[in-house]
Amino acid sequence: MGAVYSGNGKLAEKTGAIPINFKESSSVDQIKSLLKQEKLLQDSLQPGEEKLNGILYGVDAVGYQAKDEKDPSHEEPQEAIDKLAELVDPGGAIGVIGVFFPQDPNGIDDKAKEGKYTLPFGKIWNKGLSVATGQTPVKKYNRQLRDLIIAGITKPSFIVSHHITIDEAPDAYQQFDTRGNGYTKVLIQFK
Repeated sequence: MGAVYSGNGKLAEKTGAIPINFKESSSVDQIKSLLKQEKLLQDSLQPGEEKLNGILYGVDAVGYQAKDEKDPSHEEPQEAIDKLAELVDPGGAIGVIGVFFPQDPNGIDDKAKEGKYTLPFGKIWNKGLSVATGQTPVKKYNRQLRDLIIAGITKPSFIVSHHITIDEAPDAYQQFDTRGNGYTKVLIQFK
């Protein structure tokens, strides 16, 4: 099974990911259901592996702006990691490339404002999960991405939500910083 994405469903489908809608049911339950429907995957399981009904690897690519599944109008920064700790099978790994700041004046509580978040460490430890964090090393991949764009194999511009002038940059930064709806990627066009 390919990627599963719980953000903007239309953008997810454009990448080939399977969108998950929190309003329907728990994201963990939906993903486990999708895994059970994958005949090739189910047929490849060895005796005893049927108990492993999750995934081997998961990525939190959202970070501090993750939404609360029960109330998507509110942020719940550790929501993605909590769900991944539940979903990733024993011995698996969680990668955290979503943005978390050392200080976030707009954090949901005093701890978040200090860049401190609660992890389900007991579950992570009990399952023997590996957790790796950090920024994506974009310079490691930028030439390869450039070549894929030139060859027409990929077109990442579909994620751009706004094209602005330099004069509009302060407002756009304010919108992004205050989690303005619809601000994903913004390109500044110079004349």
